[in-house]
Amino acid sequence: DLHYPLRRQRQMCIRDSARSVGSYLQSKLDGLLTHPYVGDVRGRGLLLGVELVKDKESKEPMPADEANAIVQHCAKNGVMIGRNGNTIPGLCNVLIFAPPLVLQNSEADMIFDALSNALQQALN
Repeated sequence: DLHYPLRRQRQMCIRDSARSVGSYLQSKLDGLLTHPYVGDVRGRGLLLGVELVKDKESKEPMPADEANAIVQHCAKNGVMIGRNGNTIPGLCNVLIFAPPLVLQNSEADMIFDALSNALQQALN
C-alpha cells in the first residue's frame, strides 16, 4: 500500500497529540483536587475520571442525583461527560471524560471550565 507511510504518520501524530492534550487536561483537573467535592482525579491519555465525594476525609461518595446535576450543568454549557454506572449501588460518583483523540488544548479548557463552574454551582 503506497499510502501506508502517510497513514502511519498521521496515526502517530494523533496519538502524540492525544497524549499531550490528555496530560494538559489531567494537569488542569488535578488543580480541582483542592475542591471539597473532588476526591480523586485519575486516568491516562484522554480517558480521565474525576471522583466526586460528599466528604473528603471519609471519601463518602457523592449521591447519584448530585453527581447527575453536575453532569447536566456541564451539558447545558456544551460539554458532554459521562458518569460511571450504578454497578455497585451508591457508587456512581465518577465523572468520565473520553473526548475525541483530536481534542485541542482550547477544547480541553472548555471542558475544564464547564466542570469547574458546575462544581462551584454545586457549592452554592
